[in-house]
Amino acid sequence: MHFDRHPRFDLQPQASILARNVSTRSCPPRTSPPSDLEEEDEGSNDRGERKTGGLKLVKKKPRRRHTDDPSKECFSLKFDLNVDINTEIVPAMKKKTLREVLGPVFERNGIELSRVDLFLDQSNTPLSLNFEAYRFGGHYLKVK
Repeated sequence: MHFDRHPRFDLQPQASILARNVSTRSCPPRTSPPSDLEEEDEGSNDRGERKTGGLKLVKKKPRRRHTDDPSKECFSLKFDLNVDINTEIVPAMKKKTLREVLGPVFERNGIELSRVDLFLDQSNTPLSLNFEAYRFGGHYLKVK
């Protein structure tokens, strides 16, 4: 029995090779083969630190691009007033209400804010003009 268990310890490098293969998917391939198990374990720890650092950088980049998405900085305003249906793109500004942002747009079109209702996408509930405009970035607002 003692002799049978000893070769099983020799099989352990296979498990670590499999683990190394899984971890190398996101890391560059090793340039030199490991000489024994201890060096291989140390090498995998070093790669793990690099992998963690690399993942942090990779995760931060999409988040920055996502928040700077131009479609999120504007919303589309669709006028559905039975006379003429047209769409206008309006900047969704931070710290500005819908009333402040839409006021000039409605003046240009000759529409009074008090005579129309504003709806989000397919909703049937009118929006308050006191909501912050930035929250509607990337959405469609209907004017009826």
